[in-house]
Amino acid sequence: RLVHDSCFTACILLNGILISLILFKTPAYLRSFSIVLFYLSIVEVSTAICSLLIFRKVMGTSTHIIDSIR
Repeated sequence: RLVHDSCFTACILLNGILISLILFKTPAYLRSFSIVLFYLSIVEVSTAICSLLIFRKVMGTSTHIIDSIR
């Protein structure tokens, strides 16, 4: 769980830095490419947040509930 949480926390932080660089440091002639990078970074951040929330929910579920689903 520690490895999972630290990887996705790093993903959120690094993509946050990338988003700020895209918004504030992109030259005008690369603006069209930066839009694609911006949207991909937003998708990665939202995926990391959802993965953190879902992983905590699944790991917090007792095993007899998971076994009854199978």
